[in-house]
Amino acid sequence: MNDLSQCTFGILYHTKNRGRVNITNVNDSLYDEELENLNKILGKDNVFVVIDDLEDNSDQEKTRILENQPSIGMLASDFLLISQKQKADKRQLERILKSIKQFCHPSGNFSNHSLQDQRPKVLNETLAPTKPTIAVFSISEEGHILWLRKLLSSDIFGHQDVTFHSILLDDKGELRAVEFQCKVAVLYHTMQSGEFPTTPRGESLYHKVLQQMSEKLGRGNVVMIIDDVQAKEMLRLKKICSDIERLAEDLCPISPKDKEDETKLVQKLKTVQQFRHMSEHPHKVDLAPQTSKTLNTCSQKTPTSQRSIIGIFSVSEEGHTDWLRKLMSSDIFGQREVTYHKMPSYDNVGLEEGKLQCGVAILYHTMKTGQFVTSQMEFLYHKVTDQLVQKLGKDNVIVMIDDLQNYTDKKWAVWVQSRIEKWAGLLYFLQEEKHNRMLLVQKLNSLKLFRQSPDHRPNASGTLNTISAPPSSVIGVFSCSEKSKFSWLDRLLSSEIFGNHQVIFHQIFPGNMKGFYSMVSHCKFGILYHCMDQGYKPITDMENSLYDEELKYLSTTLGKNRVIVVMDELGNCDKEAKSWTLENQPSLGMLARDVLLFSKQKNKYQEKPNRSMPVDRNLGMFYENLNTLKEILKEGMTSASFSS
Repeated sequence: MNDLSQCTFGILYHTKNRGRVNITNVNDSLYDEELENLNKILGKDNVFVVIDDLEDNSDQEKTRILENQPSIGMLASDFLLISQKQKADKRQLERILKSIKQFCHPSGNFSNHSLQDQRPKVLNETLAPTKPTIAVFSISEEGHILWLRKLLSSDIFGHQDVTFHSILLDDKGELRAVEFQCKVAVLYHTMQSGEFPTTPRGESLYHKVLQQMSEKLGRGNVVMIIDDVQAKEMLRLKKICSDIERLAEDLCPISPKDKEDETKLVQKLKTVQQFRHMSEHPHKVDLAPQTSKTLNTCSQKTPTSQRSIIGIFSVSEEGHTDWLRKLMSSDIFGQREVTYHKMPSYDNVGLEEGKLQCGVAILYHTMKTGQFVTSQMEFLYHKVTDQLVQKLGKDNVIVMIDDLQNYTDKKWAVWVQSRIEKWAGLLYFLQEEKHNRMLLVQKLNSLKLFRQSPDHRPNASGTLNTISAPPSSVIGVFSCSEKSKFSWLDRLLSSEIFGNHQVIFHQIFPGNMKGFYSMVSHCKFGILYHCMDQGYKPITDMENSLYDEELKYLSTTLGKNRVIVVMDELGNCDKEAKSWTLENQPSLGMLARDVLLFSKQKNKYQEKPNRSMPVDRNLGMFYENLNTLKEILKEGMTSASFSS
């Protein structure tokens, strides 16, 4: 899907040397999903099917194939049969290809022009692309995007060509016919034009528009910008924003304060992957040969240590692991070196002693090659997993089960996980999850051995940051509330009595999950803090709850025992209130080590006690909660005792 999103035309090629002509609509057909995706994203007019190495390429044979495999005619603009005999005659082959309209040169005849005549035209076309880089679509007036157009067309972002298109939505969110003639589509909404358009059930009317954009351009080229939005409004729109994040590659909220400071505004836009790439690579055409640059880059490449190499072991063909290899060797995971090793059988790694040249081993199984349990319900890879664990240690071995298709597959994966979790890690992927790059990264990041240390994370220019690794006692506080709300807790955590911990803060708001993931990677402990000063709002498990994804990610990444939930400014913080909270929001108990409740009177408790004052039972609860907090933090850290 990533490669497809970069194309304007697609050829589905098949050779009969594989045995059969089984493109689609027949038993064991090879390209059902691929042909459908080509049609959805590129359009029928830009999809072409070629069947090669046939003995019979007559019109009768073509008609017979189309009758048995009608999707070819419905989803592709043309269909070509090529025989071995035709390929032997170069002129005949050229005539056949020229008969296809997509392959026709605009001039209609190559022979009328020499190569010298054609070369300047090609260069001019390269220098002046036929379609704009960025197209902004909005129900608002064009005047609202002037600031965006000005910035994106400046030298900061490489002088991009930005166009504006006014769109109309009906009550169902249907969009009138629009041509997406652009590289990146931006769906823009400003709160100055009114509330976010929703259906009576509270769903975003932009859902279908984003879906249409994703189908035409690929999800990786779709951005949603919500302009003139306040922090409180973003919390209210959280459910809608979660839906948007599934359809668009990036969601960028812009507040009125952001637009007051151009530097801050540029930084905000650079959080969008597509815009950041434009700022790093200005819109230029380099006609100089690249060979010498490539050679220099290769010669300067630093040798990879065995410790950082990831080895993939599988009985499946190497092609099944291409998506994993591409992801793990990307800059997201520090451009790790990934090697592939074909295993001779389910119970044999196939490597001689001392030949295991990797620090992390992934034992990979795809459901496309069959089940991962025997008919006697035993895990197929017990022996080979044991071999890898003995060589690398259990913390460096992961069993990965790919392409799960249904509930039964998932149930067996969970069953296997419960059997081997004390022996090795297990990670499984549903087939549909592989279309969501962010979800893939999130699941892989949940394993600490794949997370990069901050001192080896490439920056925008591709060089390494010089940030030192974070101290082992860094505590991250994550909240929708403002930083000032938890200042009392910050003072305690960083005090000597609690162990002088380093405390970092991240404010949560929709559209900034990447920033959240990055901040979590710096922490050893996570505190999910929420202040109830504006009325009761659920943390998780309820309608309009604020932290469902964040709590799950903290627990998965740091471990349940290193996650604490703090609820502040409550009217009542006794044991009954805590029990009621855990009963109504059970995920708190499943995903966090403890939930600590603090009342509105906490500031009074921190003052020097007055012996003449009557004893307040909430005072004992306050210090009990602080003791609990300190004991949880004490695991793996040295801190002084705290006396109430």
